Parts: sequence; C-alpha cells; structure tokens
Amino acid sequence: MFKMFKKKPKKGEGGNVEPAVEAVVEPEEVTVVPPQVPASVEAKASLGDQRDIETVISEIAAHKKDEDYQRLYALLFTQDLCVPVDPATLPAHMPSGSKLEANRPSSVRIRTVRGPRGALLIPCATHDEAQMVKDGYVKMTSADYLGLVRKVAPAWGAIIQGKTSWVGFDKKRISAILTQHAGQSLATRH
Repeated sequence: MFKMFKKKPKKGEGGNVEPAVEAVVEPEEVTVVPPQVPASVEAKASLGDQRDIETVISEIAAHKKDEDYQRLYALLFTQDLCVPVDPATLPAHMPSGSKLEANRPSSVRIRTVRGPRGALLIPCATHDEAQMVKDGYVKMTSADYLGLVRKVAPAWGAIIQGKTSWVGFDKKRISAILTQHAGQSLATRH
C-alpha cells in the first residue's frame, strides 16, 4: 500500500506535460554502490552520526566512503521515497494524498530512466519538490520501493535522487540491503 499524489502545474508551467516514460541520466550524475554490503549496516552509522539523507547522498557522490554508505543504508529505512508515475494511470476519482492499494501489476505505471550504458533504472526522489515527480508520484517506504525495483524484470536497479546528487543501486545490492535490514529488524524485535 502506498499514498498517491497528483500535482497540478504551477502558474506558468502549462498543463499538458507529455508523460515521458524515459529520461537520460548522464553517467557523472550516477553513483553506483560498491560491491560489498558492510557486515553491520547500522553499526558505525548509529554512533553519533547526525547527517541527513541529503548530506549523505552528496558525500557519497563526492567521496564514496564506506561510512557514508553505511549511514545511507540506515537512513533509507527511516523515511518514505517519492516514486514518479504516469499521472494518466492514477485513479481520477481519488484525491491527492489518498492511500491506494495496488492489486494489479498494471494499476499504476512507474516511470523509468536510462542510466549509463542504457541501463533501465526505476527512480525515486527523497523529496516531493523534485522535478521528476512534478506530474504525480506515489510515496512508498524505502523497503517497498527497493522491493518493487527488485521485482521489475527489465530493471537493472534503482536511482535515488537527493536535492543535489544521485546514488544508484543494482539489483544485487538491493537484495543485500533488504536482507541486511530484515536481519536487523528481527534482531531488534527479540
């Protein structure tokens, strides 16, 4: 289940925006996560690190340090993400902000982007003011978003847009992050 948001164009933007299903993401805008998930995603990240997700994504783009990835993995599961959709596939009768349960695979068409070497990516944004979600989006938990990306057969992976930088994950990395998170969630329940 997720929340859907329909956005009306702001004054001067025009109302007929063509639903471009694909956009090009230049290689220098994409940071792909390194191949190994640290043994403890939250171990170092929880030791007094107060950086927010926007800062961490920017620092990953600039420095690609393990501790930044660890912090990002921990932060991902503390907030929802905005996934751009084709507004024509959102139910017209439902007001913006309504909860929507997607029971059919074709009920909402998720937009995609092309990354380096033509890789198909499913994008999301950390905030609802991102250009990619201006026509409409669904808000999902990070776990639901990563799970969705993992299930879409032609997708290579995910791309998360912060306010100034991007970070990308291939499906192998997504599976490792979700497995790590599930293990930590079980450990905290006992």
